[in-house]
Amino acid sequence: MKFSIKSFLLTAFVLIELSLSCVLAKPNELNIAPDENNFLIKPKLSICITIARRRDCDGFGICDISVSGRATSGNKANGVLYQDDVSKNTLVLQVNKLTDVTTECYNKYFKSGSFIMEDDFPMPLEISRSLEFSGQKTIPSGKHRIVEINGIIYVYLPVK
Repeated sequence: MKFSIKSFLLTAFVLIELSLSCVLAKPNELNIAPDENNFLIKPKLSICITIARRRDCDGFGICDISVSGRATSGNKANGVLYQDDVSKNTLVLQVNKLTDVTTECYNKYFKSGSFIMEDDFPMPLEISRSLEFSGQKTIPSGKHRIVEINGIIYVYLPVK
């Protein structure tokens, strides 16, 4: 077997690329607390939500969810959305208080300990599919539980 610098460098480059893609795919890069009991990485979406009623984008609730974009106005927040480990009919919206929500938005929508939705929010079909739900899902109106741990806000949203 003949040693070739070109083939050695090409092989090294491919191995480095493969190892980097594995490192970059770790959930800890998204500041998500690891779950030792969960060996499979479940789907998670980085999203931007507009907080307001869906019917007129005013008031309380979820007016819009988009997969891309950053929060820039007073009633928007960025976060990660995924299925709860305990209840598969519950979504968890995870928002970093320091970097993903303005102070005004936090004080108005998250500080009270519950997230109020005045209207049902039918999730877009592509988001439902990305979270491995079958068919159209809806987040119902009502008061939804918020837990804040170490600057991370967890909003528990039931789905129907």
